[in-house]
Amino acid sequence: MSHDLIVWTRVDAAVAASVLADAGFVAGSDGVWTLAGKAWLIAAHIDPVEDEDIPDDIFAALRGITHKIALSLQPIHAPAAAKTRARQIARTLAEAGQGLWQDLQADQQGIAASARQGTPGRAAASITARVPPQVKPGLLARLLGRKPAGPAADPAPPAAGQEKQPLTLLHMVWCMDHSTLMTVEGVSAFLDILARYLPEAIPRRYGPHEPPAFKYAERGRDHFIATYLADPGTVVYPSRPALSLDLPRCAADLRSVAGRRALSPCTVLFGLDAALLDDPVMSVHLPKAFAALSLHLRPFYGEARCLKGYEVGRGGPLWISRQAQSSPLKGPWWRGIPKAPALARVIGPPYLSLWPDLAGWDHQGNLAIHSPARWTERPSPLTIPNDIAQPDPVITDQFESDGGWPAVYPFGTGSA
Repeated sequence: MSHDLIVWTRVDAAVAASVLADAGFVAGSDGVWTLAGKAWLIAAHIDPVEDEDIPDDIFAALRGITHKIALSLQPIHAPAAAKTRARQIARTLAEAGQGLWQDLQADQQGIAASARQGTPGRAAASITARVPPQVKPGLLARLLGRKPAGPAADPAPPAAGQEKQPLTLLHMVWCMDHSTLMTVEGVSAFLDILARYLPEAIPRRYGPHEPPAFKYAERGRDHFIATYLADPGTVVYPSRPALSLDLPRCAADLRSVAGRRALSPCTVLFGLDAALLDDPVMSVHLPKAFAALSLHLRPFYGEARCLKGYEVGRGGPLWISRQAQSSPLKGPWWRGIPKAPALARVIGPPYLSLWPDLAGWDHQGNLAIHSPARWTERPSPLTIPNDIAQPDPVITDQFESDGGWPAVYPFGTGSA
C-alpha cells in the first residue's frame, strides 16, 4: 500500500524532471524517479497524456494538460514528515508546470497560482464556470482555495456605459438533415461533451421566454432536458465567455421555395467571445471541442468563423448591433457551402461524395474536418468547388438578394 498523489501539468516533461532533480530524486534506467528517506521511499513517474486520459473534472478545471506525474509514497504509514515532503513536492511540480495537484488519500487538491495567472483576458473571469454538472460539489472551489459555494448567482450587471461594448463573436454552426438532439439520450450526450470541452456553454438559465426563469444549478440536467424536448424553442443563457447557444427548434424540412424543393436544416448555433483565441491554451483547445461536437451532431456541413460587431446585454443575452457581420448561413434555407474563408469546416454525407479533393482533411468516420491545430482570427484559406458553393449575392442600389441556388443541390428532387 502507498500514499498516492497526482500532478497534472501543462508544460514540457523536462520541467518536471528538473524539479525532481532539485528535490534530490534520482532517475532510474526504467524512467522512475526515486527519493529515499529513513524507512520511506517516494517514486515518481512522468507520463504524457492525451485528452481521453484525463478525468472529466480535471479536464474541465484545467485546459491544456500535457503530462501526468504520479507520486507514490511507501509505505502508506510513512512518518508525517514524509507525507508533508511528498505534498510539498507535488505543489512545487504543479507550480512549475502551471498545473494542479491531488492528494488521493487525503481527498485534497490545489491549483497552482501559475495556472490561475496563466488564464488571460476574459477567460480568467470564467474559470469558476468550468465545472461539468457531474463533478462532485466544490471541487473547483477547493482547487482555487475557496470554500464551496451554493448555486452560482447570475453575473452582476455591467457598469453603466459598458453594457453594449462591441466584441468579436466566435461563431460555430452545424447544419443537419436530421437531429441527434431529439431524444433524452442525444441531449444528455451533447451536454456531456459540453461539460468536458466547454463547460461555460452548459445552460446557466433556461426557459420558454426571456429572461429565462429556470436555473440549471437549481433544477439540474433532467429538468433542462425535459424542458427542451417539450419546447425546442427553449431560450438558453450560457456563462461567459460562452455567449449564445441555440439548439434545433424543429426537424429538418423540405419545402417548395421559388419553384424548387429546398431544405430548411436543423441547426445548432454556438457563440463564444473571440478573445479566447488570444489564449494560447484555448486556441488549441477549441479545435478539439469543434471536432468532438461535430462527431456527435454528424452534420452535412458545419463551420467556425469570427463575426465582428456583437454586444452582450444585461444579464447575458447576445445582441446583434447594426454594424454586426452576419453569418453566410443566415436565413432558413440551405443555399450551398459558403465561399467566405472560415476558421474550420466539417462536411458529411452527401457532400463527402461531391467534394472531389479532400486531401489534408481529417477523416473521422463519415465526416471530414478541415481545421488548423491552433485557431486564430485569421481564417484558413480553402477553395470551394463551384457547383456546390453558395452563389454570390446580387447587390444593387435598392436591395441585396441571396444569389439563388448552387448548381448541385443534393436535397430533394430539384424543381417542385
